[in-house]
Amino acid sequence: MRHGSGQWAGVLSERLFDENVTLLGRPDDWQTNDEIDIRQAISQTNLFLSQHRREDFQRWNETLPGGPTRPAAVTIVDSSGLGLKAAIDGAGITFAGIEIAACDIAAERLGPIMPHQVPANAGYYLCYPPALERDRRIRNVRTWMLAEAAKTCRPAERETR
Repeated sequence: MRHGSGQWAGVLSERLFDENVTLLGRPDDWQTNDEIDIRQAISQTNLFLSQHRREDFQRWNETLPGGPTRPAAVTIVDSSGLGLKAAIDGAGITFAGIEIAACDIAAERLGPIMPHQVPANAGYYLCYPPALERDRRIRNVRTWMLAEAAKTCRPAERETR
């Protein structure tokens, strides 16, 4: 499985699901629905931002209804996973994909801080070499992964590249 545009040399790729990004934090820390209170709290909070999410965050912030918000500090981390861990641990908030955080959201370790989401400029793809396209093991894992992705995500147009 790879994250990106779906175009990589030497492999076939099938989109499993798209990604939508937003601010996430611990639900216990974000119990208000008042936008002014939320913006005030964000202005006093550390945002853990993946180095790969800078452009997505800028686009999210520019399209935020009511105008951009400014966290107290922005800590750039190596991956969205590190940002998710920091937010779960209560060190601040993070900006990440709803789909990748789905288990943490379902377990109420994380939740969206605001309803605003934007599509990321990438998705998640099953990738394999063309020589294995007819291999039974690849077909089986492909069938299973596509079925699992369809259960939990919005339907995505399937494409093979």
